[in-house]
Amino acid sequence: MMRGLRRRVPVLGVSLSLLVVLVACGGGGGQPPPPVSVVVTIASPTGAQTLQVNQTLAITASVSGTSNTAVTWKVNGVAGGNTTFGTISGSGLSVTYTAPASVPSPATFNITVTSQADTSKSASLQVMIAPPVSVSITSPTGAQSLQVNQTLAITASVTGTTNTALTWKVNGVTNGNSTFGTITGGTSTSVTYTAPASVPSPATFAVTATSQADNTKTVSLSVTITAAPAPVVVTITNPSSSTVSVQVSQTLAITVSVTGTTNTGLTWTVNAVTNGNSTVGTITGTYPNITFHAPGAIPPGNPLTVMATSQADNTKSASLTVTLTPAAGQPNPVVAGGNNVHTTGVNFSLSSMTTTLGLVALGTCTGTPASPGTCTAGATGFQVKQGATLTVWLLGQGLTDGIGASLAPGLAVSVSQGSTSDVTVSSVTPQCNSTGNPGTCPLSPALTNITFQIQVGASATLGQRNIIVTNTAGELQAYVGGIQIIAGP
Repeated sequence: MMRGLRRRVPVLGVSLSLLVVLVACGGGGGQPPPPVSVVVTIASPTGAQTLQVNQTLAITASVSGTSNTAVTWKVNGVAGGNTTFGTISGSGLSVTYTAPASVPSPATFNITVTSQADTSKSASLQVMIAPPVSVSITSPTGAQSLQVNQTLAITASVTGTTNTALTWKVNGVTNGNSTFGTITGGTSTSVTYTAPASVPSPATFAVTATSQADNTKTVSLSVTITAAPAPVVVTITNPSSSTVSVQVSQTLAITVSVTGTTNTGLTWTVNAVTNGNSTVGTITGTYPNITFHAPGAIPPGNPLTVMATSQADNTKSASLTVTLTPAAGQPNPVVAGGNNVHTTGVNFSLSSMTTTLGLVALGTCTGTPASPGTCTAGATGFQVKQGATLTVWLLGQGLTDGIGASLAPGLAVSVSQGSTSDVTVSSVTPQCNSTGNPGTCPLSPALTNITFQIQVGASATLGQRNIIVTNTAGELQAYVGGIQIIAGP
């Protein structure tokens, strides 16, 4: 037995040695593996994103460094998001983010994706929520009615985007056409619509503006096209002539018509004075029969303009030129000068422009106006031969300063010429003064005296002429037919 035991011991020693070697070989065959390095990225989209409310965004992430690609999505720190900041739908690395129905506070926040293999590894996408695009027409408001060829300025407003470009359409046609009218102004928010030249069918349609940032946002303006009305016409049917004469203090019947409008209202003026006044005459009556009442004296600015202007369209009017003439009757004869020769006066006073007795005598003098010599009073008219020169004097009111020292302001004397210029007047001079010299002076201190020369051309037209006296108050035919041109020499 001792022998057998001794045999087995070496065998055991060999076996232990082999075991140690195997263990040593198994433990020292290589280096330990490196630690896992997880990387999380958002592959799409890249960069900060701006979304309008209720919009969606597809997001894709990637995870490397681990076979465990499970991730957790959060919106503003809330797993899966919520109704305030939007929600995440789907799972894994590809999900869809849906923006909230209204702009949250804050409007800018992060969507974060975190590795479940290593929660210290994450990636974020910045998102800003913007209001929805809105398009409105700020001017005009409400449906519009335009006549053919008229224009309409239209102003729109675009909110919720920095892109304010608009696509304008008229009855569905971009920028319109000749049938339904056109838009000028391009894609701006302020454009001009021009109605067509004729009424289209249908006559009512829409002008629309569509956002180019969001073509689901549009606004419309209803437009109706109507035919142009007949033009307003004002016509004075009576008197038939546009130029008439009326004696002072008399009346003139006027008949007027207004067409092209149901508004027959008229504004009447006499020398630009509405309804006139006591100086230029007055207007009375109602459409269509009007009466012009001439003043009692010829006013400054004679002849007068009587005008009727449409109240429906103040660019439309009709007018009459009314020339005021002296009254038909003449006053009683008066004594002209100291020789007791009677002469017929004329119904005017140059100073007051009334129909009281005024200019009362016409006579001739020897010499010149500056030194007339002997004056013959009381002529009701006199003859002058062609080629002759004659000194004439007039007696009346308002011809001088009242004592004969100077002429009345603005005084001028002329002789009516008709269509020729063959009789001229010169050297108008006051002749009566407080001493009654020179010449024949009036019996009444209210009357004064002037002299002047009449020069008749050698081929002057034969016939009667009127003496016309003018001062700052106006013009008078002071002595009608007082001169008769006869054949010379």
